[in-house]
Amino acid sequence: MKIHIKLILLLFTASCHAAIDCTLPATVGGVQYCPNVGYQTCAIDVPSVVGVVHQRYFCFSQPNNLASANAAFMFHGGGHTGNAVAKHWSDQQNEAFIILPSARMVNGTRKWNTVNTEYPNFDALETIHGHSDTRFIGMVLNAINDQFSCDQAAPPVPCVNNHYAAGFSSGAAMVLQLLTRNEFSDQFSGYAAVSNYLDEAKKTPTQTLPNGNTIGNINAPFVPVPTAYMMGTDERINLPLKVIIDVVESGCPDPDLIFDDLLCFGSMVEETLYTNRLDTAVWLRHHLGTIKQSITQMYDNATDDTLITSQLYEADPTIPNAVSVWVGTVINGGHSWPSINNPKADPNHSEDFETAAQLITFWTDHADW
Repeated sequence: MKIHIKLILLLFTASCHAAIDCTLPATVGGVQYCPNVGYQTCAIDVPSVVGVVHQRYFCFSQPNNLASANAAFMFHGGGHTGNAVAKHWSDQQNEAFIILPSARMVNGTRKWNTVNTEYPNFDALETIHGHSDTRFIGMVLNAINDQFSCDQAAPPVPCVNNHYAAGFSSGAAMVLQLLTRNEFSDQFSGYAAVSNYLDEAKKTPTQTLPNGNTIGNINAPFVPVPTAYMMGTDERINLPLKVIIDVVESGCPDPDLIFDDLLCFGSMVEETLYTNRLDTAVWLRHHLGTIKQSITQMYDNATDDTLITSQLYEADPTIPNAVSVWVGTVINGGHSWPSINNPKADPNHSEDFETAAQLITFWTDHADW
């Protein structure tokens, strides 16, 4: 799918087009945002809804000896910056623009600011946390398109063709927000989320208030985009805590022990627990319009305790605008980004493939990489 570039994102005004300053050191204010070698450390000024300007940082690497290339955004996990995930894309630096944004602090931890059931729209997020990551990413997209887009009359060399977004953990939540919020759904040609899940606020981008007003999105059509999704079987976020809490609060007596809650929950639900991992995969398949049958593969290329299986659900030719979905499952996998470039002693970390290479294979086959 060739990306449809908007010169002005519908969510933002023309004033949000800002220049990028890529002359900063890798470490700013005691925080290392980018690698010391191979990346420029860039900043862009992002105004909040109340007019407070925040300087936001991202790492930027452009390929050599290419007339044009695609751009891959990588959103880091909680507690980190773009510096932490550069190693995952080292193999792609010669073939793609790599953009590694850094989050700001949310409730004392550096992580991505995404909607939830309490704060389902972007303005509410800015009010409660003082900044908006979606505004930041929208401005970076605009600035890169203004400066590097191949659609210009006289494009630079190299220029950017399409944009793609991948994320791990908190960064995966950010990716899923960009996919499901209509303002961004066609700004990227492909998405990938590793080690997180779709919560209810992201599944329902618009919500109707009691007074009839709608919050959460602007009036823009949702555009299905090819998406890869992967999670380990042993990740704690598999557990559907909201479902468990709702069942216990609605049907169980006040217990003396948590064990009593679990016994009550077990007596009220089916034997099979519908995990967040399965729930997210099913939602993606249904909403992106895939066929029901999958093409399966197995990856067991390392001497670790994991095995990766994948299911490729191709676009249903009978559904307009349908796209493909790739679902990876890391059997015995913990909360990590499978990588042969980052071996770890943790037995739940998989080295069965390099995730970035796997994503590009999917995007190449199904998302115009």
